[in-house]
Amino acid sequence: MLRPITQSVVAIAIASGFASPVTWAQTYTDASYSPYTDGMQTSVTYPNTSPNAPQFHASTLQEGVLRGAASVMQAYYNGQLTLAEARILLAEARTREAQYVVTLTALAQERRQLINDEVEQLRLKQMERNLLGRQLDIARMPLRYSEYRLEPHQFDRKTGEISWPPALEHSMFADSTKELQRLFHALVAAEQSAGRFLQTQITDTCQQLQDELRKARACLKLDTNQYHQYLACQRYILGLKYEAICGGLHGSTFSLVGQ
Repeated sequence: MLRPITQSVVAIAIASGFASPVTWAQTYTDASYSPYTDGMQTSVTYPNTSPNAPQFHASTLQEGVLRGAASVMQAYYNGQLTLAEARILLAEARTREAQYVVTLTALAQERRQLINDEVEQLRLKQMERNLLGRQLDIARMPLRYSEYRLEPHQFDRKTGEISWPPALEHSMFADSTKELQRLFHALVAAEQSAGRFLQTQITDTCQQLQDELRKARACLKLDTNQYHQYLACQRYILGLKYEAICGGLHGSTFSLVGQ
């Protein structure tokens, strides 16, 4: 392995040793003389060399070979030193890149934590608002019940029988009205533990009946009398909902039937 490299080094050194006299010399002519005129003016040759040119000069073939070999070796090890420095710089760059990635990851985790904390705070605030809204609804329930309470001829609190207004006896509302009648009969006969579930079903069915009534109103042109009948039907449905919640029936939240 060492022999081919040595032969190459010797060849390059020989070439550089023979070439050095030609490469590092150049002819200059003094500006006050001219070689093309009569007289004894001659051109003068000056060596064009760098400040450290003596290391490239060889007086014999052997010295040229040795100096050339030394130059090649020095160039090789200078290259290796440069390569080693480049690898060190590359390692430092990769270390800094790794530190940057770590810092970036930490910032991303901190940002994600801040977002999660903000979402959690918003969720807690929403829960507080919902709870406050429920408490306000419960506090206002007796007042609403007293405002929308149905007359005895409209709703029988003992049997749960509903006397529907003529407008709600239309066939388009038949499914919802039959379901409400069944639920009120079940609520009157139900135990206290089953009343809350029936109360929720009655509230949902009343909401469904109100939506059906709004859709029917949107499809029709109502005069003043018909519009008053529409408002009376909406009021009647609200009265049924509050009767299920506050009317003193089995499972009702409040017992205000005697008020």
